[in-house]
Amino acid sequence: MLEQLSALSTRRDDEGNHQIVEFITKEDICRMVDVNPRTVQRWVASGELPCIKLNHNANSPIRFRIEDVDRFLLSRMRQAKEAQDGTGKPSADPTTAPTSK
Repeated sequence: MLEQLSALSTRRDDEGNHQIVEFITKEDICRMVDVNPRTVQRWVASGELPCIKLNHNANSPIRFRIEDVDRFLLSRMRQAKEAQDGTGKPSADPTTAPTSK
């Protein structure tokens, strides 16, 4: 996943020259992490994933700084790892775990 992010950070222009890209689109993120655009929109709406609106209209296109996406994805990966109990399986939810009597 992070390799894809680095690949997005450089693109070739019409003449084949490398250009550094500082911003990516919602579609770039969807392809990179294989999620629905609505998922990305929920991350934005919740404040988890910062974005930049290109104008002040409600339907304004948005862009994402590569550094923000990188930080967000690392945080999500860290949270997923912390949710595991060391065996590679998700931790049991104590509110739904069976109790012994």
